[in-house]
Parts: sequence; structure tokens; C-alpha cells
Amino acid sequence: MIVRVNTDIVGEALSNKIESKLSKAKLPVCIGNMSPPIINAELPFEFQEILKNRQAVRPEEIAYNDISSLVTTNLAGGKKDLIIDNSGKLLIEERKESASTKYVDHIRQCALCENFELCNRLTTHYIETVKLSLLNRIAKALERRYMLDV
Repeated sequence: MIVRVNTDIVGEALSNKIESKLSKAKLPVCIGNMSPPIINAELPFEFQEILKNRQAVRPEEIAYNDISSLVTTNLAGGKKDLIIDNSGKLLIEERKESASTKYVDHIRQCALCENFELCNRLTTHYIETVKLSLLNRIAKALERRYMLDV
């Protein structure tokens, strides 16, 4: 089962990691403001790799006793008997580090790319296509809802 974890609660926020890496790469830190729509701080993890049963873990190995604000996925058995241990915390930090590094590396490559204009046009058209597709889906959903309400 996949669970979603709000990783900003663990350690340094993802946006701060990105801004720090942009600064070190001598890129404008304001580029990091584009990351929230691209990189979500709520990351997916396999249930077994991140959550442990409280009774199966020694108290000194528990990193987060209360996971209610961390795990955003609704769990059938609830969250009170589950914890995130030190290895789970480390995994979250590793994923955040990886995501921020990939984002900044991509931005660095874009900044140095000679095909910027072409890429920008393609991206603009792609975003417009996605926008029209979403608007079409919303219109169809509203139409179905209106038909059901009548």
C-alpha cells in the first residue's frame, strides 16, 4: 500500500533545500518559487518501508510517535498504533535530498541549454493543452452533476 507523507514536517523543508542548492549553484533563488507545482512536499512511500507497528520498535528507535500530521493517507486501522522510526526518518530525508538535487540539476541544465526558446514554446503549448483538457473534464463533470440534480 502506498502512503503519502508530508515531508516538510521532517527536517528542513523541501523548498528550503531547493533554495539552498540554487544559491550554491549560483542560480537565482527565486527560481525555487516554481518548484511547489512541480515538486510536491507530500511524497509517496510504501507502507512497510516507512511505517512500523509501535510494539515492534524499541522506544529509542522511534523518531515520530504521533504520525497524524505526517501521514496524509487515511489508513483503515487508524494511525495510533503506527510510528516512524529512525530508518523511516532517514528515508524521508534521503528522498527530499534526491528530489531537490534532481530539480536543481534540471534547472541548471535548462539555464545552460541552447534550445531554451524551442523548449519554452513546447512547454507553453503543452501547458495550454493540459489546461484545456482539465477545463473540458471539469465541464463534463459539472454537466453530469447538473443532469443528476435535475
